[in-house]
Amino acid sequence: MCGISGIISNRDTRNISFLKGFNKTLKHRGPDGEGIWYSENFKTCFFHTRLAIQDLSNQASQPMISKSNRFVISFNGEIYNHLSLRGLLPSVSWKSTSDTETLLELIDFFGIQEALKKIEGMFAFAVYDIKKNLIILAKDRFGEKPLYYGFYDDNFIFTSELKVLDFLKSENNINTEALNYYFNYLSIPSPFSIYKNFNKLSPGSFICLNINDFKNQIVSENLYYKKKEIISRTNIKNSNYENSKSNLENIMIESINDMLIGDRPIGAFLSGGIDSSLVCALISKKLDKKIQTFTIGFENKAYDESVFSKKISETLGTEHNEHIFNDKDINDIIPKIPLVYDEPFSDSSQIPTYLVSQIARKKVTVALTGDGGDELFGGYNRYLLSDKYWPILNLTPYFFREVIGKILSLNIIKNYSEKLNKIGVKLKNIKSITDLYFNYTTELNMVNKVLKEDIHKEIIKENFDEKNLELLNNVEKMMYFDTERYLPDDLLCKVDRASMFHSLETRAPFLNHKVYEYSLKLPFDYKIHKNTSKVILKDILSKYIPRNLFDRPKKGFGIPINQFLFGELKDWSKSIIFDIDYRDPFLDQKQIEKYWELTEKNKIDLTSTIWSIISFRVWYKG
Repeated sequence: MCGISGIISNRDTRNISFLKGFNKTLKHRGPDGEGIWYSENFKTCFFHTRLAIQDLSNQASQPMISKSNRFVISFNGEIYNHLSLRGLLPSVSWKSTSDTETLLELIDFFGIQEALKKIEGMFAFAVYDIKKNLIILAKDRFGEKPLYYGFYDDNFIFTSELKVLDFLKSENNINTEALNYYFNYLSIPSPFSIYKNFNKLSPGSFICLNINDFKNQIVSENLYYKKKEIISRTNIKNSNYENSKSNLENIMIESINDMLIGDRPIGAFLSGGIDSSLVCALISKKLDKKIQTFTIGFENKAYDESVFSKKISETLGTEHNEHIFNDKDINDIIPKIPLVYDEPFSDSSQIPTYLVSQIARKKVTVALTGDGGDELFGGYNRYLLSDKYWPILNLTPYFFREVIGKILSLNIIKNYSEKLNKIGVKLKNIKSITDLYFNYTTELNMVNKVLKEDIHKEIIKENFDEKNLELLNNVEKMMYFDTERYLPDDLLCKVDRASMFHSLETRAPFLNHKVYEYSLKLPFDYKIHKNTSKVILKDILSKYIPRNLFDRPKKGFGIPINQFLFGELKDWSKSIIFDIDYRDPFLDQKQIEKYWELTEKNKIDLTSTIWSIISFRVWYKG
């Protein structure tokens, strides 16, 4: 795992001042070494910072040049099947055991498109084809690793993180359309970035840029992994449950085993939920490997679930590491969180993700996670609600759905919790009902805009009747949309930045494309049945762990941030909302102050929006 960046210019890149800090800025992504490569005319430059995991020797250092001297690569990620791929290249005399060298020689022999189809892993990389004078940027199938690209001052720049472009933080360079998306989704979706003229490379895609005329090219992304086409081909569902369960377990074991490759200590996050517990169970029981597990807890028992993690660890026999944080710890961390992210990001589960990454890095360099399990196997409450209530909701006029959605986002319904429970609506699901409308009715706004200029354009414009998705029911379509937007733009972004800030690599066994493609072959009721989610995962896990330890209502991996922003951190929060030092040219100050007052007086809970405002302003000022 590493940090990569580079530039194409019409000037001698050795004399471009803003390049001097690129490697230093990305040092947290690669603390074990760094390298710089220049083309013969010095107009193309690749940077690299290295987190050494596979082959710790200098033979694996980057940027790396192919044996033919045709290709140069700066690579971030892991290719899990790289050792078996070497069998396709018997004539190569290998100088290292690194996956970077395997990937580089694979590209040299097969070309970029065939190489991308053969590799299994998480990655973002840049390759310079010296013979054809092309720069190629590529990203993994699900978007686990970040890669930005764009133009500045007649230069083409790519980078793992936008932190290297902090000098662009000015009114003229901020992408206000992206800012609109941020205040609606808590993150900025691909292909946008917070800066004008810079994009995120989309999952499962690559771009090619001709160096001879790079300034006048329209950069277009090429998809090499098309989920819609995979869905349209998956028209035969496996109908034997026991066989399906066995097959899925074996595919997961293979995925996990591949991800245990490396020359540094490897552990796993264990939240006590189904996904991370299954990963740890298969490592311990099926692969018979001792592994360190990591859990955080909180002294405030209202949002602490570490007791379940501990019991699961004891059952599995893992070497468990648990750290209990108190409210003071959280208060100390929150003001630092916005600066961990290289563009505005305000999913508050970023805080516990930061904390568990921090404690894991003290013992290991790699941690396996359960990310992706919810999206592939129907784990979110909104899926259950959709399955149960969609036939009714679909008959409800749009304007009425919009009104209901807005009402459900208000704190005033707290006063009616007992009445709601009596008619079968549990208060814990209220946010999920709102999410349900948010996913299906994309025009729905949870709160009024805080931006001075509303130019919001909805990014989700998929048609549920689209031909490639006609095999899916409404809940499966929601799951598909989550793999396309919510998973890469929110969850994977959150985990990547929080873990790599601590120089910790994370790996997600559920995001092996074989696991994803097999999940599409499963009948819907193997995932969701009779108001039960993740049916097949729970049944596999119950072979190794008593069901009472994990089969409980889903609880998000978060903290009640309202208690902190309006508690011990109230003075800090209020200063960002009100003080002139934090004012910016994009937001409506009067509206922001109104939101603060309404939330402070407990009339409406707009904490999520307030945290988004605080996160943006701290990022912008920092």
